[in-house]
Amino acid sequence: MPPIKRGDLDQLISQSSPPKVIGITDGEFMQSFSISPKEIIRAINSGMTIFGSSSIGALRAVELEKFGMIGIGEVFSWYRDGLVEDDDEVAMTYCPETFLPTSVPLINIRIALSQIVQDDPITRLQASATIEKLKSTYFPNRHWHAAIRFLEEFQSPVAAIKVRKYLAESNPDAKQQDAKLLIEQVANYSQ
Repeated sequence: MPPIKRGDLDQLISQSSPPKVIGITDGEFMQSFSISPKEIIRAINSGMTIFGSSSIGALRAVELEKFGMIGIGEVFSWYRDGLVEDDDEVAMTYCPETFLPTSVPLINIRIALSQIVQDDPITRLQASATIEKLKSTYFPNRHWHAAIRFLEEFQSPVAAIKVRKYLAESNPDAKQQDAKLLIEQVANYSQ
């Protein structure tokens, strides 16, 4: 289904044969109201099992874990553990016809840079400065090329080269990986 928005779960609850398990990853928040915690709690109270990952699913899972929502993946863990707090970390834009992304969520860049630092091609200081620069950028304008350009111009051209190489070899996308984990969990739970 397309990204979830307010009212979608209430519609599912009202069906004559509502689903038993729902997985939430991405959601709308500018085009319409985002899915509310109360709507998710109503779905849980109706007997649905709700999993969340990646984006609004991870955010709501952190908020609603004590009510029975189940969080999945690295993005959820980063929010739950307080490594990130702001909703804009998962925000991105996409083409409404194809659902293909037109920006990169900051959380993807943050998690990838933390891995690059562990592998030692760039310093923590370079990664932190890059994140801070992108954090001050309006989310539709966040892209890997902006991160690399910042590294080239203000940090280290060598670090920029290393990040390019890492991206070419690994294509990191934490939100997508978490969504795949969620699909596996939902499929296994339903069996």
